[in-house]
Amino acid sequence: MSGWNLAISNFKREWRMLLRAARFRGSALRRCPRYVDALTLSNQAVKDREDARPQVPTPPPVRVAYDVLCWFIDVVFEDRPIQRFWFLETVARMPYFAYSSVLHLYETFGWWRSPELRAVHAARFGGTGGTRGDGAAWS
Repeated sequence: MSGWNLAISNFKREWRMLLRAARFRGSALRRCPRYVDALTLSNQAVKDREDARPQVPTPPPVRVAYDVLCWFIDVVFEDRPIQRFWFLETVARMPYFAYSSVLHLYETFGWWRSPELRAVHAARFGGTGGTRGDGAAWS
């Protein structure tokens, strides 16, 4: 199976599960531990906390995109703190996954042997070869 077919197959399977989860939200088909319903997250409390932090200078288009995405997350994940956390956790892993994928591609094509690329990687990980310095790998 080619990589493209594998990706399409996985996307279709994930899409069906996402639609199923959205369709049966709050039904008996949704099996969650009982304590999940007791968890709460206030969108206003999150916004208040964000407003209390020092503002970072941001170009207006970036700020608009950020505000729209925050609004989207607030609307889609209203009263669903576990799903909100899962979504944000997935988004947070994307840069690491992309970085690892590019390193793997470079190694596959033999481009990794370039001294410049090794220097960039060493600078990224502090010259520890992918570990934190105490022998444990970055997570």
